[in-house]
Amino acid sequence: MPPLSVVAFLSLAALTLGSAGIVAFSKNIIHSTLALLGTFMGIAGLYITLSADFLAATQILVYVGGTLTLILFAVMLTSRIEDMKVSNPQTGVAAAFGLIAVALFVLDKVTTET
Repeated sequence: MPPLSVVAFLSLAALTLGSAGIVAFSKNIIHSTLALLGTFMGIAGLYITLSADFLAATQILVYVGGTLTLILFAVMLTSRIEDMKVSNPQTGVAAAFGLIAVALFVLDKVTTET
């Protein structure tokens, strides 16, 4: 059984990465914005596990309290929001995955050579 700190880190990392995936691949901008909340909260939790309480509080106050609220109000107050069917089109997904694979391959080669 892993220690509680490892379980907390893995669950917060899963929350952060899962929410970031929803932000990137969701077609609905409201769902993306709410998933961004999960991403920001996961990052704040990771700061807490690193004993960086000030950064965690700043993360919550600035990003969740300010930026995310601004995004939500901007989206909700925008006229003709119902006309927007796709806010995040799925064009270039294959190219993005290929670019990420190449970048990870290069980073792996660089780190194993040193």
